[in-house]
Amino acid sequence: MGDEYFHSYKCLRPAMNLKRILLVEDDAEDVFLFNQALDCLPVGAFCKSVGNGQEAIEHLSLNAAYEVIFLDLNMPLMSGVECLRLIKEHEKYFNIPVVVFTTTMNPHELNHCMELGALAIFHKPNSFPELCSGLHNILMS
Repeated sequence: MGDEYFHSYKCLRPAMNLKRILLVEDDAEDVFLFNQALDCLPVGAFCKSVGNGQEAIEHLSLNAAYEVIFLDLNMPLMSGVECLRLIKEHEKYFNIPVVVFTTTMNPHELNHCMELGALAIFHKPNSFPELCSGLHNILMS
């Protein structure tokens, strides 16, 4: 998958209301739909997308100014679980809330994510309206 799928997204809304989001996701279609769903929110969003956990850690080491991280679990190079562990162990970005954004239904793996410090588990929905609603519930609360 080329880097053209992993780009920043910015709504055309007032900069002072932007939610700063890091999306760690290797599926280009999921990245596209996530960014489209952000436009459903009543506030603007800046979403930086990276394709795996290793890229996320590298990016955070340069720029940790995010309000929330959405983290897929099943990715190449570094799993989401390992990425979550590294995020929560690092003093520079351990306090950034992490929402696990996944299709995984394995209760052991999901419980482990919560034990590592994930804020919430957001199962990837089957419809775009559900995605918009879920993002609204997470980001506007």
